[in-house]
Amino acid sequence: MKKIIIILFMTCISMLLAADEGFFTSYSEMIAGDFVFHEDGNGQFVNNEGVVQDFLFSWSIDDGLIFFQIEKPWFEDIYRKQVKKILLLAGRESSGRNFAFGFYNELNAQKWPSMLFSDVPREFEGSGRIYKDPSSHLVEGTREYSVDNLDNPYPGTPWVEAAQGHGIGEGFTIENSWETVYTRLLIMNGYISFDKPYLYAQNSRVKKLKVTGVKSGRSEILEVLDTPHPQTVDISFITEAEDIRVEIADVYSGTKYQDTCLNFCTTWNSTIEPVLDCYNQ
Repeated sequence: MKKIIIILFMTCISMLLAADEGFFTSYSEMIAGDFVFHEDGNGQFVNNEGVVQDFLFSWSIDDGLIFFQIEKPWFEDIYRKQVKKILLLAGRESSGRNFAFGFYNELNAQKWPSMLFSDVPREFEGSGRIYKDPSSHLVEGTREYSVDNLDNPYPGTPWVEAAQGHGIGEGFTIENSWETVYTRLLIMNGYISFDKPYLYAQNSRVKKLKVTGVKSGRSEILEVLDTPHPQTVDISFITEAEDIRVEIADVYSGTKYQDTCLNFCTTWNSTIEPVLDCYNQ
């Protein structure tokens, strides 16, 4: 089984790396450019002035999450930050365009990882949503797993329901303040953590969502893949620009906790499939 997982992983990641030469666009506040990852473990960073900096990397899967290990850490010179390990959350649009986020922890550990690179359609920027009427959310000490967490893809910021059991029927509403008819929900399932990737399996994840148009009353139950990587579900049955109610209809049970977690959820208008569904292999 381990060999099969490795083969599947290598095949999928090779497809991802081979997609195009300028694979990731840097989101650093200090420098901008493209990251290039080659299948042989050699990489380059090409800044906007065309200066190329080489680095070596390797990758691994840890509890369904893909991590890039930077073997030649040149980032300290360029970013003045220690970047040796990158979490990759990756999908692909139906058009063939990559859809990915890369996150890292700084030397002086922040509360959550920072975004290092992203290859995401421009529609993502400024596309914040308003979430309202949550049925519940978990509070642990000073930590609140609010429904507002669903508006960003960062690890460590899920919405977590707080009902008894697995939270069947718990949910929230996404306000359609953009007056746009959306055909998809973009989702990153579960509790995604940079430092504790095992939290994905230990907590429950969404298996089915009940999605309802608040005004029209149109409703369907949709299947969600058990993967932390970005995916979309089809809500094209909602044909009006209206608020959308999203509720948990079924779950993948956690190995340790019943809490059901959802890391990211927003309305969208293109189809995205996870580049690697390794958690189920």
